Order: sequence, then C-alpha cells, then structure tokens
Amino acid sequence: MSFFKRLTKPKADITLDLPEGPFALGEETKGTITVESKEDVNANEIVLKLVCIETKKKIKKEWDPVEGKTEEPYWDEAVLFNIKRKVADSLSLPSGSKKDFPFSVKVPEVGRESYYSVDAKVKWYVVARMDIKKRRNVSTRKLIQVTKPSTVSQVIKEKEVIKEVVMIPCKYCQGLMPQTSTFCPNCGARRRA
Repeated sequence: MSFFKRLTKPKADITLDLPEGPFALGEETKGTITVESKEDVNANEIVLKLVCIETKKKIKKEWDPVEGKTEEPYWDEAVLFNIKRKVADSLSLPSGSKKDFPFSVKVPEVGRESYYSVDAKVKWYVVARMDIKKRRNVSTRKLIQVTKPSTVSQVIKEKEVIKEVVMIPCKYCQGLMPQTSTFCPNCGARRRA
C-alpha cells in the first residue's frame, strides 16, 4: 500500500439510523449502523460511542501593563459521559458491499439532560466509527436530545357512592327529615322511635 493511499479517506460510508427522540435518562436506545463500501476495505472494528459534552462560557481575567485589567471570554469543555461499545470485530468489506449492524445502548440514569443557553450547553452525541487498517477512519455522529425521565402520573379514581336516604315526617312539625338523623332539621325536636 502506497504512502499516499494511507492519507486518503477510504471510499466507504457509515450511517446511523436511530428512532426519533427525545431519549429519556435511563432509556434503552436501539438503532442500526450501516456500512457501505465502494472499494475493498479491511476494518479492524466498528465502534459505537455515546458521549455527553458540557460546554460553559467563562471569562479569562488578565492584567496587562499597558491596557490594565482585561477580560476575554472563552468556552470551557468537559466530557461528562463517554461509553464505547464494539459493534463488530475485524471484517473485510469487498467493493460494492453494504452491511447493517444493529446496536443497543442505554442512556445513563444519572446523566444530565440536553441543555442550551447563552453561556452553557449540554449535548449528547451518538458516534459510529469504522477503524480501517493502515488508513484513515470513517465516522459519523448524530446529535440527540436527552430529557429527564417522565414521571408516571398516578391516576386517582374517585368512586362516587350514591345512597338513597329515606325521608320520614317529623311527629311535631310534619316536616321531612332523613331517617338517620336524631333531630328534626326544621323544628329541632328529638325524633321518636
């Protein structure tokens, strides 16, 4: 293999097929990695990565003898979560071939949900990469939205109880009163048995 061929990108494509999001924290995500080759390719492995990156805008404060105190904004980046799964071991793809590799990955329960603001961002990516022997790697990535898990709302069922109340006449005022009451609501007299 010539030196220049090692530097050129292989004629192979890798694509990710994921269900529509958003994905909840703790949810199992299934999808397919499709590899299509337009030349003979010998791959070491095909890898899937789930990555969470937090980016924050910070202010760098310096003292300049000429200008005095200066403030310069910059973006600080940190990887909060990074998991790597091997989808396929070494394989040989002849020219014109196309293969699908199903995968399953779980978004961690304790992670942070996707977040976008003026000075902070939390982004989740699903990355698929094919490592090719003595050549440049072929990769793709897809931005996904991760949300808090939905709380299952408990449905409280109220049971309506309908009672029939028998009304009886009061011995003193002849007004109707419930059979269960001990005093007449009209005159206040005690009910006789």
